[in-house]
Amino acid sequence: MTLPRGTGDGHGWLVVGCLVLTPLALWAAAEPLGSKFASSTAALGSAANITGIAGTAAFAANLVIGSRIPVIVRLFGGPEEMYAAHRRLGVYAFGLLVAHAALAAGRAAADSAGDAFELFLPTSGWAVFAGSIALACMSAGLALPSSRKSPTRRSSSSRGRSA
Repeated sequence: MTLPRGTGDGHGWLVVGCLVLTPLALWAAAEPLGSKFASSTAALGSAANITGIAGTAAFAANLVIGSRIPVIVRLFGGPEEMYAAHRRLGVYAFGLLVAHAALAAGRAAADSAGDAFELFLPTSGWAVFAGSIALACMSAGLALPSSRKSPTRRSSSSRGRSA
């Protein structure tokens, strides 16, 4: 599918919104919401589920945006707008996944503080521990580019100087 140039300005965020909200709607429809928020412990667990689902969907959408597929570039109105959306969505996805870990730990802490700590250890099971490892790797991956200067950006003191 190809879109004519200029037709997709700003529609990329609409597509991202649909991609993130669809799994949330499916989660909400799976069982009555009342049971998902019946107690403070259930509400913490549901909030952890919501942020985990939204964070994972946002991360997946960000992978698609970063692929630089021409139709995606046009949906955002050009490569610069697409790169800006990619950076912004990455921050949102990371924030949602950090919130997921914190809320899941809060849910586990409702039972005992030891249970909350155990979520980040191998004894929590491979799927949960893999999530902890993935979050740690994502944190490191996001910190590395931030710790060095980009060769394409000039500092204000170097503007106007010839190389």
